Amino acid sequence: MLSRWDAGWYVEVARDGYHYQPGMPSNAAFFPFYPLLIRATHALLFLPENDYWWSLTGIVLSNVALLVGLGYFRSLLAIDFDQETVSRAIIYLLIFPTTFFLSSVYSESLFLALTVGVFYYARRNHWLTACILTALVTLTRSQGIIVLLPLLIEYLAQRNFRLQQVRWNATAFALIPAALFVFVLFLKLNLGSWSIMFDLQNAWGRRLMWPWYPVAWLFRHAPVLSVEHHDKLDFCFLLLLPAAGIFGIRQLRLSYSFYIWTGALFFSCWGMYGSIPRFDLVMFPLFLVLALIGIHSRGFHLGYCILSSMLAALFMVMHSQWNWVA
Repeated sequence: MLSRWDAGWYVEVARDGYHYQPGMPSNAAFFPFYPLLIRATHALLFLPENDYWWSLTGIVLSNVALLVGLGYFRSLLAIDFDQETVSRAIIYLLIFPTTFFLSSVYSESLFLALTVGVFYYARRNHWLTACILTALVTLTRSQGIIVLLPLLIEYLAQRNFRLQQVRWNATAFALIPAALFVFVLFLKLNLGSWSIMFDLQNAWGRRLMWPWYPVAWLFRHAPVLSVEHHDKLDFCFLLLLPAAGIFGIRQLRLSYSFYIWTGALFFSCWGMYGSIPRFDLVMFPLFLVLALIGIHSRGFHLGYCILSSMLAALFMVMHSQWNWVA
């Protein structure tokens, strides 16, 4: 039940590499770092060549990445907040309605570990490490590029936005577009197109557009909420991000706020809302905002824990039965 939908694409990339057929959905739409780790782990452990062991490798890898991500998350939040806030943010993350993706053959837990690690090392002024991790983020998911602007804001904020305080370590930022360029070049040389990443997203109904177009479609044409059609519920998950961004204007570091707003803008311009509940899961400042609210409101804390846990159980059962959740 932890190997459904996109899990098959990740396993296929890890086992067979990329392939592309124009006009058809292709595994080349999935970024390489997570399946590369699956392939490396599978090879190092000399595991059997069957789908069971490929999937099990992905599940173990995701859970290891989750533990690493939680460790970085705790260390990052502990820089600014007390233990109660840190613990509550972690709990809120782990009972979020789509939490099962963190243990599935999906790249969510790896993306979470890398992004939290990016901000942790940035806060510690280890910019080469932060930029290397950001480069890996861009090779993990299509929305990895949204980390670049918040990271740059963090760099400048630590220098009071004075250009004369910029040092040689700023050159490490060049690693981020370089990593993405290498992947695009690989796709060009092996599959014959510079724009293949965008072309393949169209097969899933995803393409960049002004954010008001999907909103207009939602209010005019979205079907009634059901197991098969939950566009309106997905849109509610999108609204969590700007709501958290507004609350966090005075509560969060500037770079964390930029990360929330950049994510909200990117997701709202992606043409569809079908995966927003899963995308929210890796936006770590969202859970910090929820924790700050929960600290001051017992009613909110109880309501979140009850509702979110119930939805998490429901969504996990739906996902296990091959119903699309996010």
